[in-house]
Order: sequence, then C-alpha cells, then structure tokens
Amino acid sequence: MSAEHSPQMITRREALKREGSFLGSLLASRTLASFPASFTPFSLMDRGLAVPSISPLRRPPERRLEDSIFPSEEVDISYLNPIFEKAQTMRASRMDKYMWSVPSNVDLAYSTRGAGMATIRNIVDPSERMMAMIGYLDVENSPRYQNIAACNIFGLDLAIAALGPNKIGSMFNPENGEPFVAGTLASRRRLLKLRYPYLHSNNLDWWLSTYGEDLGWQQVTTQDDLRIKLEDGAFGLAVSSQASVAEGLARVEDERQGVEERGGVHTDISDYYGHLLCIVSGIIDRTAQEQQNYIISQATPNKRAMGVSYTSTHPKVCPEKGTFSFWVHNLPTRWKNNQPIW
Repeated sequence: MSAEHSPQMITRREALKREGSFLGSLLASRTLASFPASFTPFSLMDRGLAVPSISPLRRPPERRLEDSIFPSEEVDISYLNPIFEKAQTMRASRMDKYMWSVPSNVDLAYSTRGAGMATIRNIVDPSERMMAMIGYLDVENSPRYQNIAACNIFGLDLAIAALGPNKIGSMFNPENGEPFVAGTLASRRRLLKLRYPYLHSNNLDWWLSTYGEDLGWQQVTTQDDLRIKLEDGAFGLAVSSQASVAEGLARVEDERQGVEERGGVHTDISDYYGHLLCIVSGIIDRTAQEQQNYIISQATPNKRAMGVSYTSTHPKVCPEKGTFSFWVHNLPTRWKNNQPIW
C-alpha cells in the first residue's frame, strides 16, 4: 500500500473536512469517532477507480432506488439497433480495441486515439452521433464496465466522448474545478500522482453545481424542461443529488458506529455512494412519433439503452422526484480534427 493510502489515524471529522464539499461540510458537523484515513466516505470510490489492486467491496453499495424502469413505461427502441450494430464494427483498429477493453483503472480521454471514435465524431447529425457513441462503448459487453463502480466510469466515459475533455473529466483540479483527464498514455497517467480528486456519483452534483455553469452545463428541475433540452440536442446526466447522497452517507455512518459500539469491526459496512446515468432524446427522425422518448444508458446494472416514455414518473427521468439531479450540456454541432465545434 502506498504512503498516500496508509492507514494513519485521523478523526473522521478531519477526513470529511478534507473533501471540501457540501457533503463533507454537512457530515463533518456530526460527532464521529476516530477511524483509519482509508475509510473516508469518498476514499473508497477514489481508490476503487485509481488503484487496481484494491479488493472489491464485500457487499453491493447501498441503494434506495430500484435499478429498473417500470416495465409498463419501457418502450421499444429497436429502430436504433442498426446504429448500435454499425458502431460496434468500428472497433477494428488496435487502439479502438484497447480503449474498449482497457481496465477501469486507466483513465480515458477519447481525444486523439482510436480511428473508430474519430469516425463516429464525424457523423453530422448530433442525435445519430450520440447513439453511435453508445453503441461503440457497448456497456453491456465491454470488460471495462464490469465492476461495482462502473456507473461512474461509464457515465464519465460517455460524457467525455460526447463533449470532449474540456467540459467534463474523470477528475478535477481542486484549486479551480477545471476538468482533468489523464488519458491512456503512461506519461500522462503519471499525473495521477498529483492526486486530482476523482469525479463520481458522490461529488458530481456538487462539482456541477459549483463549476458546471462556467463550462456550459445547465441544471434542469422539471421534466418538461428536460424533454425540451434533450430534443434540442443536449446530452444529459442524472446523478444522485447532494441531499440524497448526504442522507445515505449519514445512514452508513450510523450503521458503522453501531457495529463499533457492539465491539465489531466496520469493514463489512460499505461506504455509501449513489448512481450516475446518461440520458438523451431518442429522436433520430423528428417526423417519427414512436421515437419521442428518453434513452437511458447506464452501468450497474449495465444497460446499453432503454427507451422510457416521456410520461414516466420514475426518478431516473423525473427531476421533480428529487432523487437525482439532472444536468444537460449542448452537444457539439460538429467535430473537426477530433475537436468539438460549438
């Protein structure tokens, strides 16, 4: 274990304050016992993404929301299958195959490598381009997305592929919030030693609330607004809200304290973290009534694409429910030399 992950003892209050976020400030006000630094609420997610040798959690993360859309509200999206299938054939080059199967601890940039992704980015229609990216990443079959933290890895991979690394990264600069992506090159991966914090479903809503507006992100709070913006060509993220994550973290802390008070050890109590999913409009042909629905793409559980009715009241597509915060960003009008043109 590296020195930066050594279990020196600090107070839980001090560890939470180090996070410097809404959640850290809220939970730091609680009266909490001393504990190893390696068990801060966010460190397990951070280490799970950054350190390949870490053992998996002993049980799944806490979930308060079912992971499936109500079956009666799921709609047929078979019209998208030709786009998905064609995109899967674009992983022919050596770099495309590497990027598809690279272990989850390697940070992807999708910026200059991979002929298949470059070809997809040259698709003129933004909606068709977005569907091709979903097919290319192929979350249901890619070995990259087969771990407990995969909702974060896939959601950020797709966001970076769709928008470029200047609008969102897998990490951020703690001094100014600037998104940061190390990429696949070993020389860039060494920058991980700078300990840029990872973005994930515990802190992404906070990061977007704090820095997103300057990067072009907008928060939407009603389902009508979500539908309109997605139909107008936006890419969306639904991420566990700060309030729901804080509630989950507090509940896990209470569980852990109860175990410790009974003389047990707390390693069986997993740190809580939320959920992240991508949401776009299903419209490819604006004259086709049957295409007017949401498309959700997510990991854990892995689902390449599911169509959901615009009338659904499920929290994954309904901002009014409050479980998720919904953020949207306009897609580039086109790409040139693998750079987005806005």
